This record gives sequence, C-alpha cells and structure tokens, in this order.
Amino acid sequence: MHRWLLNSELFGPMLKNWEANRCISLKVKALSLSMMAVVGGVSIWFFVPLGWPRLAGLGLVALGCITVLSLKTCPREKP
Repeated sequence: MHRWLLNSELFGPMLKNWEANRCISLKVKALSLSMMAVVGGVSIWFFVPLGWPRLAGLGLVALGCITVLSLKTCPREKP
C-alpha cells in the first residue's frame, strides 16, 4: 500500500515531500483547511444536535485546523 501511494500521481508528491522534508505545500495546506471548514461546518450545522455536541464538533474541527497550520510549509520550487 505504501509503495502504491508513493507511485500515485495524486498522493506521491505529497508523501515524498513529507518523508523527505516533513513539510506540506501551501496548496495542500489551503485545500486541507478549506475542506475541513466546508465538510466539518456542513456536518455540524445539519447533523449535530445543539448544545455540547455541536461545541465538541466545532472544537474538533478547530483542533484539526490548528494541527494543519502548525505543520511546516514546504518552500516553493523555482520554475
């Protein structure tokens, strides 16, 4: 599975960057944050009951965003 993911056109570059430099690109970081906000927000708004469950869901989405923001951003490659 690891070899298959490394050879994947979609996931390969991200995983190689992570294994070599322990960083993610700015594009991946932005995509991650926006997807967490959209999917997490819609899920919480429509499917989580009011009160502490909704607050817990918001806290978990916020924790995920903080985690992504705390990861090192890879330097841009010059064309």
